[in-house]
Amino acid sequence: MKKMKRAMVGNGMAGGRTLEEPLKLAPDLYEIIVFGAEPHPDHNRILLSPVLAGGVAA
Repeated sequence: MKKMKRAMVGNGMAGGRTLEEPLKLAPDLYEIIVFGAEPHPDHNRILLSPVLAGGVAA
């Protein structure tokens, strides 16, 4: 089966979360490309303060 192509612009938490559901339901259905200026995958920014404070490991 040929995969449907999808693109996401931006590499933030909201976009990453948006992609989780269709991938969970049908992991082989989509070919997804993410465009973003960030050099790393999205990360949990909510935990950023505790990580910087030393309360949670990175």
